[in-house]
Amino acid sequence: MLLLNTIKRKVVLKKRLQRLITVISLITALALSIVFISGCSATVATVNGVAVKQSEVEAYINFIMAQDPEGTADLGEEEMADLETNIIDTLLVGKLLEQYAEENGITATQEEIDGQMDAIIASYPSESDFESDLKEKNIKREFLEYELKSQILRTKIYAEATASIITTGEMVKEYYEENRETLFAIPTRIRVSHILSIFPWIEDTSLEENDQAKETAKEKIEFVAEQLEKGAEFGDMAREFSDDTATSADGGDLGFITEGQMVEEFEEAAFSL
Repeated sequence: MLLLNTIKRKVVLKKRLQRLITVISLITALALSIVFISGCSATVATVNGVAVKQSEVEAYINFIMAQDPEGTADLGEEEMADLETNIIDTLLVGKLLEQYAEENGITATQEEIDGQMDAIIASYPSESDFESDLKEKNIKREFLEYELKSQILRTKIYAEATASIITTGEMVKEYYEENRETLFAIPTRIRVSHILSIFPWIEDTSLEENDQAKETAKEKIEFVAEQLEKGAEFGDMAREFSDDTATSADGGDLGFITEGQMVEEFEEAAFSL
């Protein structure tokens, strides 16, 4: 929903506020519907002549806290301030959308609202299940209807705003050429398979024993290289000799890589082939 996305874009709340955002996505309608229950209180924000009252913000906060009492029980001052700021933004966006729609004769008919409501109800096993879900989430049906109205208005506003935008093939080509290096450049990539031979360095082992383990690993790689030169299949050798358990079953296939993904020595060898 547009209003919820506004919240998400403008602030990243702490982890325990993520559940609140989920709640907000379900009841965004309240952000607009609170307008009807606001009384006389101080104005906390005004944009383009549209004001948000403190009572509206408090009502919204109280509703959220009622939805998730455990998740909001220990909100600190900073978290609460973040939440309040974004509620104000949500309310302002909703009111500005309504204002624009009214000024431009954009409306949502009852038939359109009912059609979307019917589609939602149809996604439930029965209408009683739908009503139970609303009750469980403490969402009034009129709130949901108002949100559907808002969605319809937003869709129509978007359609109107983009109707006059004409994009020709020449414009697309010109944009591509102007931004090819910055937006459309595809980094060189290659598909790589490898055979890994590991010699673990053991702290509590003598230097000679570690050197022997290193030599054994080297001998294995030399043997594998010799077999490959004689015509052995790389995949078969990887399945039998590679110590990389994540790729050995697939014949050592690492898939496609681009520069900067692997260690320098590996990339130098891979991209020089």
